[in-house]
Order: sequence, then structure tokens, then C-alpha cells
Amino acid sequence: MNYGWKGKIQEFLQLELKDFIDSLTTYVYGSIYPHEWMEDKDKVLSQRKAWEDCFKKLQVIFQNYNVLEGWLIFEYTILRGSGRRPDVLLLLPGHVLVIECKSYNAVSAAEYLQTSLYVRDIEHYHSTVQKHSLKVTD
Repeated sequence: MNYGWKGKIQEFLQLELKDFIDSLTTYVYGSIYPHEWMEDKDKVLSQRKAWEDCFKKLQVIFQNYNVLEGWLIFEYTILRGSGRRPDVLLLLPGHVLVIECKSYNAVSAAEYLQTSLYVRDIEHYHSTVQKHSLKVTD
């Protein structure tokens, strides 16, 4: 498994926040239990808060588009990407959208570059994207 959570948009809308956070925490940090985390506890708690914010924002958005046919993949580890993970991949017919969730409105040049590199890597180095001629955007 090279992602923290994946499922249809309709499954995401039924998902409990705790189950979502636990799935991502286990994938990224190896456990839901703080005493087992190899990372600094404050860093993990900050990341968990960011996932919660992202979850809540996307829940609101997709409530308005609940008939949309698509899949969501959270914390997908890019193959041969040195552990880099976009926050969310939204898979729609013919398209892959790379979404980076932020809790603020201003995006720095470095953050824009980071997302652009995710798009490039998925577009050029992912066999499924190439095989099906999917359009990758951010």
C-alpha cells in the first residue's frame, strides 16, 4: 500500500474523521499511538491537525458535488519520489488533480513549485497515467 487512505467520493463522505486520521497516521508514522512515533510528537500532532482541516474542507466541498464520480487518494507516496507525498489526488474520468491543502490563503513560490513537481512526476513517471492518457493538473 502506498497511500494513507483511498476510496470513492461517496465513501469519503461517509467516513468518520477519527478513522480517516488514524489511517493516515498509521501510514505515515507507523502507529496511532504517540509513544510509538519516531517523529517529534508536536510535529505529528500538527500534521494530524492539518489532516483534520483538509478532511473538513473537502467534506463540505464534496457535499455539494455528492453525485460526482471519482476517487480520492490521500498521502500517496510517489514512486521513486524519495518519500514525497501530495496531500490529495482526486481522480476523475480522464483527469488526476493534485491537491495540496493549506490552512491559509497565500501560497509561497516554494509551495507552488512543490505541487508542480508532484504534477510532473505523476504525469511523466506513472505508468497508469501514461497508459490511459490521463491529464494531470493542480
